[in-house]
Amino acid sequence: MKSLLAALLWVFSASFVQAQTATPTLDNGLTGSAQLLFPEALRLELAIPLPSDQVVSTTLTIAAPTGTPLTINFPTNQAYRFAEEYVIATYEYRFPVLPPLQLFSEIRYRWQVQTSTGETLNYTGEVTYEDTRLNWNITRAADDKLIFAVGDGATFNVTSVANDLATLLVRLEAETDFDTTLRFLVYPNDITMGCAQNADEQPINRYLQDNSEVLVPCNATLAEQVFSSSGYEVLQLTNPTQFVVALKQSLVTSAYSRFWDTSDVPGWFTTGITNLYVPTGGDNLGAVRQQLRTGQTFNLSQLQTVPINTNERGIWIAQSNTLTSYLLATYGVPPVLQLAQDVATSPSFAEAYGTAFGSNLNVLLLSWQNWLYTTDADVASSYSIYQPNTPTPTPTFTPSPTRIPPTASDTPTPTEDNSPTPRPTRTRIPPTPTITPLPAESFVVRDTPVPTAISSTQNNGGTFSTLPLTPIVIGVGVLLVIVLLVAFIVAGRRR
Repeated sequence: MKSLLAALLWVFSASFVQAQTATPTLDNGLTGSAQLLFPEALRLELAIPLPSDQVVSTTLTIAAPTGTPLTINFPTNQAYRFAEEYVIATYEYRFPVLPPLQLFSEIRYRWQVQTSTGETLNYTGEVTYEDTRLNWNITRAADDKLIFAVGDGATFNVTSVANDLATLLVRLEAETDFDTTLRFLVYPNDITMGCAQNADEQPINRYLQDNSEVLVPCNATLAEQVFSSSGYEVLQLTNPTQFVVALKQSLVTSAYSRFWDTSDVPGWFTTGITNLYVPTGGDNLGAVRQQLRTGQTFNLSQLQTVPINTNERGIWIAQSNTLTSYLLATYGVPPVLQLAQDVATSPSFAEAYGTAFGSNLNVLLLSWQNWLYTTDADVASSYSIYQPNTPTPTPTFTPSPTRIPPTASDTPTPTEDNSPTPRPTRTRIPPTPTITPLPAESFVVRDTPVPTAISSTQNNGGTFSTLPLTPIVIGVGVLLVIVLLVAFIVAGRRR
């Protein structure tokens, strides 16, 4: 009996490929197995180590997350498979199509066997509803608003990505009341999604029966419906980095779509706002400065939509990003983000812009060009919305009529001379000579003489003007002679 039971357990352990329960255990001598044929069926077997004449009845109860529990009575609904000293009960449970089961939900089952001796033997188990070809590692973040189910073999740093996305979701929820739940099912690149395939690339499922492999069709359409109704986006990632960037950009667009879908918000602004949340790197400022030197930047009309020409797209994005950086540096982050929402209730983006900033949209490009070569532009190019403090707008100079008080002059402080060092002897400089005053009679007012008319005489064909000498001229000459004599005497003494 024991050797037969051991052989029976070995046979069943070989058929437990794709089984969702742990290694089979005995419960009152019963041994069970479960093979999930995702997405459509569950094959259950029970080995009863008794002769058939000692098995009075067998009951199987299946409790799936949807619908009422299903009870199957043997042998009325299902035939046994008999051996000399044991009985095998087998049942294949087909899952409902509408509504489909939820991915990763639990399916519970219970076997009950009544024996001829009056005993009740029980065996219970549960199965997770999933693609059993892979082991799935589930990571949750942002209060279960972000769920990643990653199959073994998928090269994906789920922890880093989940934390990064959670930071973005928290920010978007705080600023736009964006509330969403994201679920991703990540397959390795070498595993087909939902169903396996045979050599003819037809979807199939495999299970073992009596130690032999059995192939049955797999309902790939139902697998897609299960993924969709469970809220999972199914992925195979060849470039996880690009996927994460594209996903984050999509989240920003989704968060602001209720503001932007009904307005004429230009492409440069939506691109700049998206880049604020999801910076893609690159020297946007340097690229635009270089382009501006050639005079080949885009005007506001050209900035409405992304250019079709892929060669122009890079500089178009760079200009859009720096335009938004200019607004952030000039007016601050909260007003710019508020503008991104106010466009929904304004007749036009231009009017919303004027209301928000008190400026005409038409002068934006000129102000932006003047700003590009400032230190503020360099600082703004490295700004991150996730840093602790948002940038403060640079104050604009406004002429003020307030009178500026004069700067106080320094008051000389006397320094006490404690030094015994003798000071140099000062050489006496003789006084500057003064003009000797004239006698008092020189200040007597006399009648002003009338000058003699100028006469001209011819000399060898030339004309000379003659002016008679007057007492004033003579006095000036005498005074000049006296000054020269005094200066000569002073110079002689210095020698």
